[in-house]
Amino acid sequence: MRHFLLSAGSLLALLLCTCGSAQAQHNLSYQQLNKFELEILPAQDNDALLRDELAQRRPGRARTFAVAIPTQYRPGNSGEWFTDGNEDVWILRLKSPGAKTLNLGFSEYNLPEGGRLYLTTNEEAIGPFTASDNAEHNELWTPIVGGDELVVELRVPTGKQKEVQLYLTFVNHDFEDVRQSLSGSCNLDVVCSDEDGWGIVDGYRDIIRSVAAYTLGGRDQCTGFLINNANEDGAPFFMTANHCAISPNNDQSVVTYWNFESPTCRQPGSTQSGQLGFGNRNIANSGAIFLAASANSDMALTRLEEPVNPAANPFYAGWSLEELAPTDTIIAVHHPGVDEKRISFTYSTVFRSAVNPFTESNTGRFLTVSQWDIGTTEGGSSGSPLFDRFKRVRGQLWRGAASCDNPTGYDQYGFFTASWEGDGTPETSIKGWLDPCGTGLTQMDGFDFTQVGAIVTTDDNCQQNCTSNNTSFELTLGNNFPNGTNISVVEGADGLTTSLSSTTAGPGETVTFTVEGGDIAVGIYTITLRATGGSVSDDITLTLDLFDAQAISPIILEPLDGATEVSLLTNFSWDPVANASDYEVQVSTTADFTGLVIDVDGIDNTILDIDGLLDPGTNYFYRVRANSLCGASPWRVAAFATSNQVCAQGVSTDLPLTISASGAPVVTATLDVAEAFDVGDLQVTVELDHSFIGDLSATLTSPDGTTIQLFTPPSNGGCGGDNMRVTFTPTAILTSADFNGACSTNDISIDGSYQPAESFGAFSTSSSVGTWTLRLTDGANQDGGQLNFFGIDVCSASGQVTDYSVQAQGNGLEACLNDPTGGSDLVLNLGASYDASTDVSVNIGFDELNNFTSTLDLDQGTLVLDFSNWNGLFSGNYTLDVEVTADGGIARQISVPLTLLAAAGASELNSPADMAELPEAAVTFNWSPDQNTESSTVEVSLTDDFASPIASETTTQNEVTIANLPAGGTLYWRVTSQNESCGGDVSNVRSFTFEGTSTRFFGEDRSLSIFPNPATDALTINLSGVWTDGLDGQLYDATGRRLRDYRVEGAGRTQWDVSALAQGVYFLRVQSGARQFTQRVVIR
Repeated sequence: MRHFLLSAGSLLALLLCTCGSAQAQHNLSYQQLNKFELEILPAQDNDALLRDELAQRRPGRARTFAVAIPTQYRPGNSGEWFTDGNEDVWILRLKSPGAKTLNLGFSEYNLPEGGRLYLTTNEEAIGPFTASDNAEHNELWTPIVGGDELVVELRVPTGKQKEVQLYLTFVNHDFEDVRQSLSGSCNLDVVCSDEDGWGIVDGYRDIIRSVAAYTLGGRDQCTGFLINNANEDGAPFFMTANHCAISPNNDQSVVTYWNFESPTCRQPGSTQSGQLGFGNRNIANSGAIFLAASANSDMALTRLEEPVNPAANPFYAGWSLEELAPTDTIIAVHHPGVDEKRISFTYSTVFRSAVNPFTESNTGRFLTVSQWDIGTTEGGSSGSPLFDRFKRVRGQLWRGAASCDNPTGYDQYGFFTASWEGDGTPETSIKGWLDPCGTGLTQMDGFDFTQVGAIVTTDDNCQQNCTSNNTSFELTLGNNFPNGTNISVVEGADGLTTSLSSTTAGPGETVTFTVEGGDIAVGIYTITLRATGGSVSDDITLTLDLFDAQAISPIILEPLDGATEVSLLTNFSWDPVANASDYEVQVSTTADFTGLVIDVDGIDNTILDIDGLLDPGTNYFYRVRANSLCGASPWRVAAFATSNQVCAQGVSTDLPLTISASGAPVVTATLDVAEAFDVGDLQVTVELDHSFIGDLSATLTSPDGTTIQLFTPPSNGGCGGDNMRVTFTPTAILTSADFNGACSTNDISIDGSYQPAESFGAFSTSSSVGTWTLRLTDGANQDGGQLNFFGIDVCSASGQVTDYSVQAQGNGLEACLNDPTGGSDLVLNLGASYDASTDVSVNIGFDELNNFTSTLDLDQGTLVLDFSNWNGLFSGNYTLDVEVTADGGIARQISVPLTLLAAAGASELNSPADMAELPEAAVTFNWSPDQNTESSTVEVSLTDDFASPIASETTTQNEVTIANLPAGGTLYWRVTSQNESCGGDVSNVRSFTFEGTSTRFFGEDRSLSIFPNPATDALTINLSGVWTDGLDGQLYDATGRRLRDYRVEGAGRTQWDVSALAQGVYFLRVQSGARQFTQRVVIR
């Protein structure tokens, strides 16, 4: 326990300290912000939403006041940026028409240092949210603001825009007006006092400050309270009801509202008491960390992400573990209807009860309050604390019938004492959180916020370690300690070598206390350190459990050493070992463990569920060891032999299946088992995502119609957890009763291996072959989800099997439409019972295919289907329904995915146009590829048969530029389309020439090109085609005087000398046979 020494002056300073919530301070008025573009969200029907909500409200259910509108707003895709001095400012203006209040959910929130986020309406402004609000989960959920329109204003230092992570994914639209929630007039305000005739309230001012209203996901609302812990360190543990549905998936969206109270006392029974109290929610905390929950006592425990807002002046409520129900004065502090905080009293009977509130039980996990004498509770009070006359918490509100209209109605609370041990795990109990060092305390008084600055804290008061290892504690001084505070060890360190990183420290500073490892006696050491500075002093007690022995070898439970006829579906289990951190398991086919088939380490429980099956009729060697801080234990070794069974597997292929949130749907999933034998061993795996899995139950039906109950509603229907991943097997260590009590609020509420609700022995006379059916029943409205996996492993009882299995090799068939051979073979693996009479048929939908031949190889156990073509089909995805029929008409069907691919079609050439005359420069080629084209190759050639291309370039684009093409003569180009799977086609051919090139066609595929023009020293003559008569040319000047004669004998390129000619205009006449033409030539 702690001891506090405060001087009168220090205490007075604390008492006189007044704190108010910070006001949002930014440079733009709401009128200025109003000028920015307005994003209008989809309209909501408030009346319809409220009708639906009121129809679903019931005791034990959180109240919903808002609907979440999904959004996708980021600074990069919406709003407006501008610069204001040395800051970049982003403004997003939103309107959800008709909303009574708004609050926001950012699924990404990470601001750089100096960044500030504000929310502004025409009624109020909140903020700033800063980099100090960055969290590991990267989210931010804001308090509510009034009205249906708000402005998000982000300010960051200039140049830090790219460091902002901000993604607004939910705008929560209030359809009820949570601010206008009215509680019944019989309620008593916590502000009422002796001056108002309610002196009874004055004695409970401290515990009143422990209670807060909160919202979850910006939509739901409940009450919760701060709870003290054995370390009395001001850790912000916040307790509430499990049915309010806080979980690891949504804990970051908790927003707590402190001191939401009426500023005046409204006399119970008065008109004013049933009207608005004008309290405010301007003191809030955002975010929590889920710790534990149990539906069996309707308990949930969280830890707020940040220390409680100092302006709340909070109080951490005490608690009691008494087994008997409290008597005399009983107090409830709560937010009825999530209205301003109220207080209620009863002097009537309070008793321990079972789930039925009227059934008294000495072992009941609940407390029933028969009725209230002053005040009442209402919806929204859920999760609020019940105090005994010593102001210690005894429970939290689950459900009830009490109200101002029903003054004799009961209320039922989860019993704090039952929640202490919970369901026996850290995730389902509060003991390990509120008394982490196991002090054995059975009651604690409350702890006042004013004491926080005068204490020494550490993250972990109790540690375990091996004697050879050093152990360190980080000690932090509260802010009331002065500089130079002395720190010393005062008790419990005898026989230990200890050290302090510093013997003095100042406010908020951390000192490391180390216990050095070595030759130390084992045992539990309780060490007290004292910090003394000026008039402030505090003792902190640390617990260190030292041990020096390595962990002992675990005792093997399954399979036992020497066991025979072990099922191929067996799991491996062993007894837990004290101080073990984890376990290792190895399974081998050799005694020296060189033939490992299973090698798993880091196992944090005592059961290993293996994937797949062991081999039949095989000797195995199995060993397990425990690891601890002092090293690994010796291996514990066992040997066993598996049964000579034959096994089969089946997996449902029609998943996922939606489980509707409306009504009470029944979802049916089926799977087929191909092998035929009498059922011996069986295990069934079910994986599903679903909120409130207490609604679910399931049956399993064999192919012959035998049905058993696979599981019943977890926690007898009360499990509020989400999701399930369970394998049901009769060899599981955990029973169906364990399954019923396994509800947790982990991401997967129930996970592991359990025995089924009814024995699989009912299937012992059933055959494995055929269709197995899972029927999943959702017995309640609202919650929904989907079935993701349903699978069966089944093994024979006798080892005798008729194997008519069919499996396709690979992951399906892929073929090209343009391949006349069909492109691919489908290979089927057949079971051993097929013979030469085996037949096969293939369908696509209702159409039977005949485009294949089949080859049966009984020695290899294969059936090969060779497809020849796919005429009549288009490219796309199909399903081949293959049926293999054995002697006697035994037929097995499988479905094989078929993907038909098309070759890339010919591209359409765009530019240059055919026979274009281009400037002598780089040429840009452009075309329109076919939809199946993955790449294109452009070729340029001197001949139209492309026997010798002079340029080639491949691209995934539809345009390419090629430089340095030869001038003179005709050039030809084309594009070849390609795709990796099925090839492609070639486009048509186009030609082009460069400016300064004259080309003439002389018939019979002959062409003549003359270049360059103008010329300086020579003219180049290029002949294409067959020139039997050759070519003659005569050059004339401008007066018609004949100057030169030329002769070319055949196709090819020839140069005619013009270097001796004067600059000017000339005319060249060329002739071959009966064809001739004249070309104007410029010499310069």
